Amino acid sequence: MRVNITFRHMEGTEAIKEHVTRKVERARKFLQGPCEANVVMSVERHLHRCDVTVTAGRLAFKGAEETEDMYTSVDKVMDKIERQIRRSKEREQDRKGLESIREAVGGEEIVEGADALEVMVQTEGDTEEVADES
Repeated sequence: MRVNITFRHMEGTEAIKEHVTRKVERARKFLQGPCEANVVMSVERHLHRCDVTVTAGRLAFKGAEETEDMYTSVDKVMDKIERQIRRSKEREQDRKGLESIREAVGGEEIVEGADALEVMVQTEGDTEEVADES
């Protein structure tokens, strides 16, 4: 993973660079293919701001955080990014699950219920309901 770190209105130390690189590399385990991370760190008055953009193929994840400590800002923004990546992966898996159900039913309309997945199969005016407990 390529990590670009930019410092604005502050001097960058090796310790903070290593901390950022280590945190960003943790997010790499959730992504496939070539990845790039752009990190912009800045100080405005007493607030330390960290903006992170992680791109992997067609996916882009962005986050920003402001606290009174730069290390805390980095930790919090990377937690946000990891949550976004996990959520994206879960949505992708859910979509793939619905596609396989759609194929099994024959490409008919699928409606998600609160307790079970309801599959509505339209057959010449008649409607039959099939419940699949997930």
